[in-house]
Amino acid sequence: MTDVYTIDYIGHIHHALFGVSSVMIYKMEIKTLPDGLPVSVAECKAFMRREASFTDDDIMIRDALIRAEATRTETNTARKLLRQTWVLSLGNWWSTSVPLDIPFGELSVVEIRYTDYDGVQSVWTSTNYEVFKGNRTEPGNIMLAQEKEFPSDTLSEYWPIEIEFECGFYSGSVWDDATAYTLGDIVIPTTENGLAYECTVAGTSGGTEPTFPLTIGGTVVDNTVTWMAVGETVPYALKRAIMIGVCDAYDQPGDILLYPNKNLLEQRRLMLETWRLH
Repeated sequence: MTDVYTIDYIGHIHHALFGVSSVMIYKMEIKTLPDGLPVSVAECKAFMRREASFTDDDIMIRDALIRAEATRTETNTARKLLRQTWVLSLGNWWSTSVPLDIPFGELSVVEIRYTDYDGVQSVWTSTNYEVFKGNRTEPGNIMLAQEKEFPSDTLSEYWPIEIEFECGFYSGSVWDDATAYTLGDIVIPTTENGLAYECTVAGTSGGTEPTFPLTIGGTVVDNTVTWMAVGETVPYALKRAIMIGVCDAYDQPGDILLYPNKNLLEQRRLMLETWRLH
């Protein structure tokens, strides 16, 4: 399938160092959409204490309430919740002394490309720059590595620099025994530990769940499958904030046992503020 780039918006990136502020014009395009939802219907129903056997409202909960609350959570935190790929285009290289902030959180750079005046595109080797993936309140950024320089080529006049990056948290299916897994499959341990694991050697899982490593990049052999820890899953605070919002918006209050109150809604506000990027 051919990649389709959809223009999302054109904006400004602001930088400040030692009181000096600079602005760069950029263009954002999404390349790979996220897969799934940050919270499942089953999780929302359990949170609302709605019987699992009652399925009449499942589509409404999934396609209306969860999606709306996920979007609101992303807006309130300036994040993308689930893993997705974007391309950020610049008209020139950024400052040699100031990091380039990349939006949305949980940054991982796929590659940086630049096009010269003759229209020849090249990949800028990753040893030339350093990546900070970000944390709870700070977005990720890219900075020129020590003793490195930007390419000296004369750049094309039209968006010559492309930064392809991934952002957001990981999601996956719950690990299962005696199951065939293929390369790239992502699982979550049956007892969540905050990390997701990608299949790096295809095969069939064993009869007993392996002890998954707690360090990103760590691996474990599971019968004929090998798993590698690739990143964090959606934090429970953000999932809980979504579930509170879904519960608040659910239009069948007579059928649930948990009703949102002032304390829960304030809890939601505080959880979102804790994870807001500044």
